[in-house]
Amino acid sequence: MATKATRDLALIMHFINNHEKVNDIYAAFDKGPEPGNGFMWTGSEWWTPKEHAVIKLVSNKVLDHGWDSSGYGYMMRLVEAECKKLPVATAVCTDNDQSGNAYALGGLSETPPQEVAVENPEEMFDEKHVVETEDDNGRAMARDYQKTVFGKTMDDNNKNALAVAAESGVDEAMRHMMKQAGGDYSRMRSMFG
Repeated sequence: MATKATRDLALIMHFINNHEKVNDIYAAFDKGPEPGNGFMWTGSEWWTPKEHAVIKLVSNKVLDHGWDSSGYGYMMRLVEAECKKLPVATAVCTDNDQSGNAYALGGLSETPPQEVAVENPEEMFDEKHVVETEDDNGRAMARDYQKTVFGKTMDDNNKNALAVAAESGVDEAMRHMMKQAGGDYSRMRSMFG
């Protein structure tokens, strides 16, 4: 399921980042659902008409990928976490930097990216990239995920849990996450995306 979630999240974010309403989508997910409720239980009165329209747009895309019931809430929270990540670094042209590069890293943009560097996100998660044996317990997948842009930009809670999975496997990572949440499943779900 982790591979499907990772692949589908990449596809959904590709869809969002290339949509004409990308800024509205990011703004709605930055606001998030009504406190104490998830996306499924937040009524339309919480959203402005523009927010409601783009939440429905993304919601339909999540459902198109087969994420319904509790999986729907899980994927919507993953999308929310991606939309709330750090501002995007942009490149600015310089005259002549010392390295001979045509571009140097510029400031930080407060708007989400308008383009995605990945032309075929479906290929990012081709099964040939996931090498896993029965007794691997997800370690290879976790190590591969650490190398992705998603793995590198996670918050500290998720990076630590991913490091445990890469070192000791998914079962140990689940124990780690539940311990961090004091044994409270709903708290664990809110701490780890």
